[in-house]
This record gives sequence, C-alpha cells and structure tokens, in this order.
Amino acid sequence: MSRVECPRGFRERTGPGRSRVWVRDELALAVEGHDWLPLRGVPAAALDPRPLSGRGGAFRIGWPGMDGAFVYRRALRGGLVAKVNRDRFFFDRVPRPFAEVALSGLRARGVDTPELVLAVVRRGRSGAYRGAVVSRWVEGGCDLADTLAALARDGEPPDGPRVCAIWRAVGAAIGRLHAAGVLHADLNARNLLLVKGPAAASAPRVFVLDLDRSRRVPSLSASERASNWARLERSLAKFPDAARVTGSGARAARDEAYHEALAAPSERAS
Repeated sequence: MSRVECPRGFRERTGPGRSRVWVRDELALAVEGHDWLPLRGVPAAALDPRPLSGRGGAFRIGWPGMDGAFVYRRALRGGLVAKVNRDRFFFDRVPRPFAEVALSGLRARGVDTPELVLAVVRRGRSGAYRGAVVSRWVEGGCDLADTLAALARDGEPPDGPRVCAIWRAVGAAIGRLHAAGVLHADLNARNLLLVKGPAAASAPRVFVLDLDRSRRVPSLSASERASNWARLERSLAKFPDAARVTGSGARAARDEAYHEALAAPSERAS
C-alpha cells in the first residue's frame, strides 16, 4: 500500500500502535495522546457514547475539548466476509478512512456530507489495517428509510406531497454527487440522512453518508449511474412502509430533479 499524504486543512499525528491520525488543524491539540482505535467500542475518553441504530460500528460521542457531538464510525466489512473478518483490510491502495477524507472537497460542489474531523488507520504486522473516522453530528437527521416509513405510518398517501418533496431532494443530491464524478459504493436508504425543511412539504436537506469505498472519476457512464440508482431501489424494497409510499409520481419527481442537478451542478461552498 502506497503512502498517501495528509490533505490541506488536516494535520497528521502518530498515535498508539503506530497508528496514523489525520485531524483538522483546529482540533489537533484535543486528540493528542488518545487511542482512537481500541479493539472494541469507542475511545476511552469519549463522552456519553451511544450506539446508532441501523449503523453497525457507529456511535454518537462527545469529546473533551471539542464542542458539540460527533459520530465515531469504524471501517467494517459486510456480507459473508464479515463473519470471519469484521474490521481488517488488506489490499486497498488508499486506506478507506483516508479515502473518505479525500472526498471531503465534495462539500464545495454542493454535495452535503457530514464534516469529517478525524481519520485514523493502524497497520498490524501482517500488513492488514483497521480504521475509523469521526464526523460532526448532524442535528435533526433521520435516514431515508425511517423518514419514509414514518410518513407511511402517519397516513401519507403514495406519492403524497411530502414524499415527492423528499424524493426531489434525494434526486438533486445524487445528481450533484454524480456530476462531481463520484460513484457511491453502497448507496442505500440508510446512507442518505435527511434534515427537515422549515415547512411540512418543503424539501429536506440530504446528507450523503459512508463514502469510504466510493471512487471519483472525471465522469460517470450512464450504466454506472443507473447501477447506483438500482442499488438504492433494492435497498428501498427491504423497507415495506417506505416502499409503499414511493410510487411513480415520486420517482418522476426524483428523476426530474436528478437530471437538472446532473446538467447544472451546484458550485456553492458549504
């Protein structure tokens, strides 16, 4: 694995066990001397850790000397491999936590992602590594699956105005992501975090989560973009209530917003 350099805005520190820590400049002093990769759970100094439902290996935490709440998230494997190897990685050219930091510039392209403040990687004698990232907590956020399911329980009809507003916002968010040349490795209904707008039927703000395995290219092909949407559709089917309120009208609203964003990506700074 080649050595990747720490990006601008971050400082590199060395932690216990030869771990490499990238931390935002303004928070460097707060992380000195702490082990950010215990074998289990969260770092010992973390304040009030709370596991996040539906997001394995993720905890909401506080930290001494750092204002606000954060999300501590380990890099974990999925699928059958996870039964024998949950958190060790061998062949990535760039370690996943550092790759996610490298994509933090997407915020300047109008792609909302939680602000990453720290990434840590520790390599063992075998050459395998473990890793984690820390991002700022997004207040008021609820993932797409739970948001749509709550509307279904509230009696929202299929393709109702609130459902269509949500899917328009999702379409625009993924349009900006694809316009930036990023193919999400695991686009699913848990990896889109929604923050309500000021009015009931207004568009929510959509944060894209878990970009650690995503890749960025100059442009995405139509088949690559379609495969991302197909993955999201397969994920949605696992949540019957969420799928029930998502009909042809919501998908049409989603597609229209997606193509508008794809053709004219936002360049706002975040």
